Amino acid sequence: MIDNKCKEVGSSQHKFLMKYYFLVLCCLASLAGASAWSQEDDAITSLPGWGIPPTAQYSGYLNASETTHLHYWFVESEGNPSTDPVVVWFNGGPGCSSLDGFFYEHGPFSINPSNYSQLQEREYRWNKIANTLYIEAPVGVGFSYSDTQSYKITDDTAASDNRAAIEAFYSMFPEYKSNKLFITGESYAGIYVPTLAEAIVQGQLDGSYTGAQLTGIAVGNGCSGDEIGMCGTGTQGTYYQWTYLVSTGFVEQDLKKQIMDECDWEAAKADEKGALSLQCTSLLNQASAQIQNINLYNIYGGM
Repeated sequence: MIDNKCKEVGSSQHKFLMKYYFLVLCCLASLAGASAWSQEDDAITSLPGWGIPPTAQYSGYLNASETTHLHYWFVESEGNPSTDPVVVWFNGGPGCSSLDGFFYEHGPFSINPSNYSQLQEREYRWNKIANTLYIEAPVGVGFSYSDTQSYKITDDTAASDNRAAIEAFYSMFPEYKSNKLFITGESYAGIYVPTLAEAIVQGQLDGSYTGAQLTGIAVGNGCSGDEIGMCGTGTQGTYYQWTYLVSTGFVEQDLKKQIMDECDWEAAKADEKGALSLQCTSLLNQASAQIQNINLYNIYGGM
């Protein structure tokens, strides 16, 4: 299942979030140039809607190459930064900014729902026990950019760029090189995380990798390929999603029967455009209306 949060561009909170990103970046002197300079240059001294960060925070660019620059936001642990692990986070999508994970999921702050111009402390923040590194990848996502305006990305080039960004991070923050390193993410990070881990492990084996030794990886709600992982919203992903949903009690029995009778998934998959019939699409829309209040990321977690 893809990160639907990336598509919620119509909400007033999301619109504020985009403005907030821009405001934060305008406050960071390190972003005046393309290349990262040093910790001091990238240090965040004050945040709009908050003030001085509760722990040290840094934001700037990690250079994957001379022309490819990945934006990062690093938050030191509230525990013991010198020994706590470094946890790298990638949102999926593909194309979803990792700052969504920062603000919406497990970063140190969330946006105050009563006053969008203010930040509030998140109770279950990862940096209570870990140094957290959010990287906007691949290039072209969020504030990451290419000098050559080249944004044609494959899974392999993304893994190579992400490995280079990790190495650039440890070049700037060498004091964390002895700490445990974990790579984490969600959704399409089911591709990003293991391919990056493979690139790092290969570099460790041939001696070319210059970052911290990889300790482990973790992926939540991850896709692992078009055939089984639902890495998109095409016919294949729709098929797996609805094959599951019609087996539950969330959709009325009569409507489920109509869907199973009408929707010819094999014909749609064989079609060049992957098109379902208009009647099938209409039935799926009716079923979607019935489950609109269910959190599909946690269906048994309540309405």
